[in-house]
Amino acid sequence: MALEFLTQHPVPSVILIVCAIALMLLALLRREDTMIADKVFLIIAFVFGIVALVVTGLTFLNGGYRTAFLVVFAITGFVLFLKPLENITWSLILALAIAGLVVYLLYKFLPEPILSWLVPWGLIIIFFILFLVIFFPLRALEFVLDFLAKIIGWRPVAFIVSILAFIEATLSFFGSSIGDVL
Repeated sequence: MALEFLTQHPVPSVILIVCAIALMLLALLRREDTMIADKVFLIIAFVFGIVALVVTGLTFLNGGYRTAFLVVFAITGFVLFLKPLENITWSLILALAIAGLVVYLLYKFLPEPILSWLVPWGLIIIFFILFLVIFFPLRALEFVLDFLAKIIGWRPVAFIVSILAFIEATLSFFGSSIGDVL
């Protein structure tokens, strides 16, 4: 496996410390969503969140780290991953893209007799029905994820998670865990 080095000690601990610092900075320094520096930092935090979630998954599969470490790592990754996504309407974008792709594929690959019967109103109706069938479940899921993002992206919660991640990463360097201390 090409990413196996990410699971060898102390790489996950170092990545968790970096993510903890990024999360702490996100909790303490972010003032305005309109500043370009804040938007760049949100993108960096998003990337760190993806890296944290990937390393958490790989570390879980390979073993060697305690459950508390993996839980703190996953929470840190989710906080960093979800914070930049709280203002994007993914359900609309995905529903439009999927419905458009399906209608395009129908137009491209349906036989001529069926296609001549469907063009244009049949394809428009198919697009609209697909859009609604895809949009509403995705919107419900997006609502739940937005709610979670607002809770875990709240500055005090993000700060507490970053402190917890920093402590867990430091303890993992010494072969211990928060679970061992508690």
